[in-house]
Amino acid sequence: MKKTRSLLFIFTTAVLITAILAEHWAGAGSGLFKKSDLPGSAQSDAKPNYEETVFTLQMKAAVTLWQIFEEQAKLAPQYKKLAAVIKKDMRKSLEMTLGRYAEGQTPRMSVPHLRNELIAANYFNLPAAKETLCRKLSAADQSPDELRLSSLILRICGDISSFSHQGICANSAQMPCPELYSAEEMTLLGERLGWFGPLFLSTVISDETERHKWQQKLAAPAGKAVRKLFAGFWIFSITALLSIVMLLSLLLRLLRGTITFEFSKKGMSARFGLEIFCLYLAVMYFSPRAARYLLELGIKANPLLLSACGILAAALLFFWPLLWGETFSALSQRTGLQFGGIRRFLRDLAAGPYIYLGSLPLLLVVLIIYAAVLTALGIDPSGGAHPIVPLVTSSENRQTVFLVVVLAVIIAPVVEEIMFRGALYSWLREGLRPFPAMLFSSLLFAALHPQGAIGLVPLTFIGLVLAFVREWRGNLTTCIMAHACVNGGTLALVFAFFK
Repeated sequence: MKKTRSLLFIFTTAVLITAILAEHWAGAGSGLFKKSDLPGSAQSDAKPNYEETVFTLQMKAAVTLWQIFEEQAKLAPQYKKLAAVIKKDMRKSLEMTLGRYAEGQTPRMSVPHLRNELIAANYFNLPAAKETLCRKLSAADQSPDELRLSSLILRICGDISSFSHQGICANSAQMPCPELYSAEEMTLLGERLGWFGPLFLSTVISDETERHKWQQKLAAPAGKAVRKLFAGFWIFSITALLSIVMLLSLLLRLLRGTITFEFSKKGMSARFGLEIFCLYLAVMYFSPRAARYLLELGIKANPLLLSACGILAAALLFFWPLLWGETFSALSQRTGLQFGGIRRFLRDLAAGPYIYLGSLPLLLVVLIIYAAVLTALGIDPSGGAHPIVPLVTSSENRQTVFLVVVLAVIIAPVVEEIMFRGALYSWLREGLRPFPAMLFSSLLFAALHPQGAIGLVPLTFIGLVLAFVREWRGNLTTCIMAHACVNGGTLALVFAFFK
């Protein structure tokens, strides 16, 4: 009877995993984490989405760095070559990015973003991308107000494409072209295009004085960006130093054999670990659908709040073995949800940031190599971002941002560690040695996240680190703390760059 029951749960778990993977790897997300369902994620002209924000950040970084080295080149000629190398590399990167957008390999773009891309293509002298984007922008559905703005930018297309960079006529290297825009039109472009306004006007105006005015306006935010860049550099340097020290300390302890692995198979029957995980998957698969149904009925509720309720409801399944005669002591001992006294609890808490910082250098290496491979294959690494990230980048609602933080830093680490490193891992370790169990649980952990196939490698690495911690500490306290540090650190970067 027990064998039949176990086989039934194994089969059900496999079916649920297949169903979830079919959604995630198709790029649809899951439940309330679908991009199309998240508040603020719809494509709109008013608020840029995550991909558009990344593009703007990339442009600002490229132009700012180029301007810095161009300015330094006046004092030291060697900076001229460095500026040329940076511009060449950024042109190549943007050409690939713009080409991917132009060929329709990404979701529909907003009209403002199409305009910004066209400005970028013009700035970096990318004629093929510029021509494609001119066609796309002229064919886009726009309101009369948006159409007026777009028509001004489209003057650089078609026959007027003879206007080259810095407003010099292509057919006469020294003769200034007639101005494309009146003073009123320049003001409109400067006000409506945001940061891209001065960038655009500084490249299409032939009058030296007028062009210099817009270049100065472009330089002001560039100076602010430089200060942020240097502040970020120092924060990164200190974090990197701490991370290297923590990593070396951890490696030294491993080599000396002073790390004691405390994982225990004592407690309840291991099959309950599989049953808990199976029921967790079922709730996580069906509860978002029920929540969306309630929203479609007209019930007013924050989708993130409904999502949090669904996750917390799934966490209650941890007590499933108690219904079958298991004691809470045996359940907590088997899954690692035990604290071992206040001193041990505090040590386990402190070990979370220690593991997080120690794993950062390795994670950074993995990310750099993986991003390089994806880029070489023509795949955008930013496509592996969590679908919930656009909420942080576009929402001005404090309640929404607060819920994202609570979900990412508190609820998700607790529930996911209980289910993956607690229930699932304890079942896998019953029949597998540590590394196969760590690898299999980490692959499932990565695959069942809504980032899809692109996020598989970095998430698998994070899962391996957390599974190692489970094997080492023997409980979930450090796993939860390290997981919270990973999510909190990622959110901090998102806030720093996109808010």
